[in-house]
Amino acid sequence: MTTDDLELRNAAMVEAVNGGESYSEVATRFDLSLSWTGTVLRASGAAPPAHGKGFRVELDFAPYVLGYDAGGTVRELAEAAATTYSTMRRGLLRAGCELRPRGGPRPLR
Repeated sequence: MTTDDLELRNAAMVEAVNGGESYSEVATRFDLSLSWTGTVLRASGAAPPAHGKGFRVELDFAPYVLGYDAGGTVRELAEAAATTYSTMRRGLLRAGCELRPRGGPRPLR
């Protein structure tokens, strides 16, 4: 992309946020990571997210609870959801999932 292309893209991103799209929606639409989207938008003068410093993750954790209960790991589920380990772990806990001890199954004594 040329400098002019980047400036046009960044202006379109700011317009989208100021028009009511979330940072997450803009990141998806422009095929950018959420982190880079935030960096570009802050540098371009877009309105910050209304909910604070971070980005709100809007995931339905019920299917991931089922996946975890079926033997999936937090890391596998986070990767499948394109989110971080800590976000997935917190979401599972908030959804009432009882997490297994870390380190995998332990031998019986």
